Amino acid sequence: YETGRGKERDDRAARRCFLKAAMMGDPTAMRYVAGCYLRGVGGDVNYDEAFRWYRKAVHAGDVKAQANLADMLDEGQGCDRDASEAQTYYR
Repeated sequence: YETGRGKERDDRAARRCFLKAAMMGDPTAMRYVAGCYLRGVGGDVNYDEAFRWYRKAVHAGDVKAQANLADMLDEGQGCDRDASEAQTYYR
């Protein structure tokens, strides 16, 4: 659904699929769900949910989510701004 390969592109369906996989514990899906919330793909922008899902992805072992979480901490999106905590994830 995300790319439209083989089917018509459907951002809402992609978000639902990512969310289902994330709720089953898939760290990559957690990162994708966070990105959907961050950019409003398949629904409304929600920085609080984006932050929550990036944090879950990081704690589940998704290394790529660390930079996204750090950016949100640095900008104060979906959380209180915390540059020192952001630095721990940038490393």
